[in-house]
Amino acid sequence: MMAFQGAVDCGCIYIETDLHVTKDGVIVMFHDDNLERLTNGSGAVKDRYRQDLRKLDAAYYFKPAQGLAPPTKTTPPLRAGGGAAPESSAEEFPLRNKGIRIPSLEEAMTTFPGVMFNLDLKQAGIEQIVADFISSHGFEERVLIASFKDKRVRRCRKLLKNRTASSAGFYEVARSWAASRVGKSLNTAADALQVPVRRGKTTIIDKKLIEAAHAGGIQVHVWTVNDRDEMRRLIELGVDGIVTDRIDLLVSL
Repeated sequence: MMAFQGAVDCGCIYIETDLHVTKDGVIVMFHDDNLERLTNGSGAVKDRYRQDLRKLDAAYYFKPAQGLAPPTKTTPPLRAGGGAAPESSAEEFPLRNKGIRIPSLEEAMTTFPGVMFNLDLKQAGIEQIVADFISSHGFEERVLIASFKDKRVRRCRKLLKNRTASSAGFYEVARSWAASRVGKSLNTAADALQVPVRRGKTTIIDKKLIEAAHAGGIQVHVWTVNDRDEMRRLIELGVDGIVTDRIDLLVSL
């Protein structure tokens, strides 16, 4: 929630985040399948109850200079069931013990009513729970559903009766990119292609893709761009959105 507040304070009205569902069916915002890399807890998010996750420190391994300092064999994390915390200075991990928790989707969307959320479904089988939440709260116009898994996106579209925006899954992107190479229109139900600038040696974002997408009324969003010059180049190229960790740089452009 501290990160979301920082984004809002910079003037951002679109936030990209990731979803998992707890053992008792609460949708939470968390990237990893497991807790070890980011928190002082352990195990899979899906195997923990919401009340257990509330006790964990979501900023336990946050370092300002690099974002995260993953646990090592010599510095074991403090487990939820007890155990010693690694010794470190407050300067090294300045957000430890500051009450930063794993937020629920409901908590974030009600706290920031003016924000649109790009929701990446990270956990298999959560489509029905997410769709029910969106429908019951009337949030269809405030979210875009995303996933690398084509089946996951397609199921959500069906459950929500295409009343919510969605991005393309991996194979939808691949087919769209291939079609753009030969000047064909893009055959996808997606409202946006959310892609990296390149994949391996292949350039994904170029004029051909952007023009083909725009011809079909599809937006192009690029992730994750933290370099100011690259941001400027992409904006001039005509992309519709940039996913970034450096909102301050992007806003200044």
